Amino acid sequence: MISHSLWRDGISPYSFKISSGGIEKSSFKNDDSMNFSRKFFGISFITSFSRLFGLVRDVVMFATFGTSLFGAAFLFAFTLPNLFRRLLGEGALTSALIPIFSQEYHQKDREAAFQLFNQVLSWAILLLVGLVVAGMLLLWALSGISGLEERWSLGFRLAIILMPFMFFICLTALFSAILNVLGCFFLAAAPAIGLNVAMIASLVMANCCGFEPAVKVYCLSGGVLLGGIIPMVTLVMQLRRQCWHWRLDLGPSSALKEVRRLFLPGLGGAAITQCNVAISRMLAFSLQTNAISLLYMANRLIELPLGIFIIAITTLFFPRMARSFAVRNDAEFVQQCERGVLSVLVISIPSAMGLYVLAKPILLTLFSWGQFRAVDVASALPILRIFSLALPFYALSTFLTRVYHARKNTRLPVKASLCAFGVNLSLTLWWMHAFGVQGIAWANTLAVVFQTFYLQQRLSSLGMEFSLRVLGRPMVGIMIATAIMGATLWVASGCRFCFQNASRAQHMGLLVWFILMGVGLYLSILAILRGYAMFPFFKWCRK
Repeated sequence: MISHSLWRDGISPYSFKISSGGIEKSSFKNDDSMNFSRKFFGISFITSFSRLFGLVRDVVMFATFGTSLFGAAFLFAFTLPNLFRRLLGEGALTSALIPIFSQEYHQKDREAAFQLFNQVLSWAILLLVGLVVAGMLLLWALSGISGLEERWSLGFRLAIILMPFMFFICLTALFSAILNVLGCFFLAAAPAIGLNVAMIASLVMANCCGFEPAVKVYCLSGGVLLGGIIPMVTLVMQLRRQCWHWRLDLGPSSALKEVRRLFLPGLGGAAITQCNVAISRMLAFSLQTNAISLLYMANRLIELPLGIFIIAITTLFFPRMARSFAVRNDAEFVQQCERGVLSVLVISIPSAMGLYVLAKPILLTLFSWGQFRAVDVASALPILRIFSLALPFYALSTFLTRVYHARKNTRLPVKASLCAFGVNLSLTLWWMHAFGVQGIAWANTLAVVFQTFYLQQRLSSLGMEFSLRVLGRPMVGIMIATAIMGATLWVASGCRFCFQNASRAQHMGLLVWFILMGVGLYLSILAILRGYAMFPFFKWCRK
C-alpha cells in the first residue's frame, strides 16, 4: 500500500519523467518494485472482512424472513438502487473516469485531476437527484394500481424508501474509485462494511423488539439508508486528506469531454448487463414467491470468492493497465493483462470446484436457521451448484471488460453485453416454465459463458493475443490441482458421519476444516507442479 505521508506531502510514488519525447518507459520501475503480493493480500483481507459481514447479513436476513413474501419483496425493491449503483457508481462512470483521471494526474498534476473529478461529480449529482425523484414518483404511481398482488404492492412501497440509497451509494463508488487510483485501496473497500453493519444492526434490533415481519422489513430498509450515508461521509473525509476540495463545476473541458465519450458507450453496456440481472429477478419474482430469494442466495455465495479475490485483482490491475495505456507502453500493458488473467484463473477455478462440492454443507451450516428450513436448503442446492459452474466465467468476463475499458474501448463490452442479454432472455423465457428456477439459473450461466468467450475472441482486434506459453502450461497445473482437490473434498464431505447428528458448532468446524484442507491441498499440488518454467505465475508472485 502506498504511504499516506507521500500523498499528503504531494509526492507521487510513480516518478514520471516528462521530456520532449513524452513520458519515459522507466516510469514504471517504482511500480514494478512494489510488492504485489503484499498489496493483493492486504486488499483481500479487508475485502474478506467486508464479505464476512455481508455473509452474516444474509444469514440474519434469511433467518428473519426465510423465503417468505417479506424477504422476497425487499430483495425485489433492493434490485433497483443496486442496478443504478452498478450501472453508474461501479460501472460505466468509474470505468470512464479512472483512465482519464489517471491520465490527468500523471501527465499534468493533482490539481488538474481533482478539477476533472469535481466536474464529473457535479454532473453526477444532478443526474442522480433527477433519477431518484423520477424513480420515486414512478414507483408511487405503480404502487397505487388497483388489483396488485401483495408482493408487488409491498415491493413498490419498499422501493420508494430505498431509492435515495442509490444517490449515496453511487457517490460512494465514485469516491472509492478515486481513492483506488491514489493508492488508498484499503479505505476504498470500507463502505461495504458500513452498509452490512447497519443492515445487521437494524435486523437484530427489530428481532430483539419482537416486531412483526411487516415491520421488520421497514426497519431493514432504514438500515440500508443509514448504511449508505455513513460510508459516503467517511470517504469524503479521506479524500479531503488527499487535498481534494469540493467545488461545483459544470463547465466544459477537454478531459470531461473525453470522459463523456467513454461513458456513453459504457453506459449502454452496463445498462444491458444490469437490465439482464433486473429482468431475471423480475421474472423469478413473477414465477413464484421464493424464486428471487433462491437466486439471490446463490448469487451472493458466488460473489464471496469474486469479492474477496477477483475484485481485489481487478482493483489492482485496472489502474496499472490504465497507466500503461496512458504512457503508450504496450509491452507493459500486455504483461499486466497476462498476469491478471493468470491471477483470475488460479483462484476462480478451484473456488468454483470447492463451492460445487461443498454446496450442501455450506447451505446447512450457514443458512439453516430460523425461518430458513430444510425444504429451502433442498431448493437452493441445485441453484447454487449451477451458479458455481459460472464462477470462472464471471471472473474472466469482469477482468476482460476492464482490459477493454483501460484501453478506452467501451464499445466491444457493449456488444458482448447485448449478445449475452439476448441469450439470457431467450433461454429464460424458454426454460423458466419448464424447469422453474433452475431454468433461470442455467440461462444466466450460459449467457455469461457466451459473454466471456466473445470478449476473449475479440482481443485480437486490439492487437492482443495471450500466448499459449504463458497461459497453456499454468492451466495444466491449475486443472490437475483442482481435480485432485475436488475429488478429495467430494469423498471427505460425502462421509455420512461428517454431518450426521452434529451440533451447529461441529458443523461450522467441519466446514472450516474442509475449506482449509482444500486450500492446503490445492496449493501443495501447485507447489509440486510449479517448476518455474512450468508455472511462471509463482515466479511472478515472488517478485
